[in-house]
Amino acid sequence: LANIRDWLEAAYSAPQWSIGRFEANKERRACVYQRPDYSDATVAIGGRTATRTLVKHVSVLLHWNKNQRETEAAAAELFALLEYNPRPVINGQQVAYLDLLMPEAADTGADENGIFERVIWFDLYVQEV
Repeated sequence: LANIRDWLEAAYSAPQWSIGRFEANKERRACVYQRPDYSDATVAIGGRTATRTLVKHVSVLLHWNKNQRETEAAAAELFALLEYNPRPVINGQQVAYLDLLMPEAADTGADENGIFERVIWFDLYVQEV
């Protein structure tokens, strides 16, 4: 997740990026989480050693500010970055495919501090060398 966070941080100008947690009382934060996957593992015929593509399940939470319109605009900007860059290079490794799992950033409402949040789910398909 650190490599994904670093890639997003370089591509999108949120003042603070983190992994797994953030300071809830601060505005303009972005946090990367690994989403659980409850499906069966996808392994090629021939076993794990023959499997060349791995999937990383990612969730990005934008914890933005107390203005819903500005939060929506910030999330739309990040969503567009992902949508129009479906094969990014992350830590020197070419991503085979970035699959957005929603038509837009989902509104999750405001937290207990009144800061609006949006979430984006995507999967990264990484080709092993």
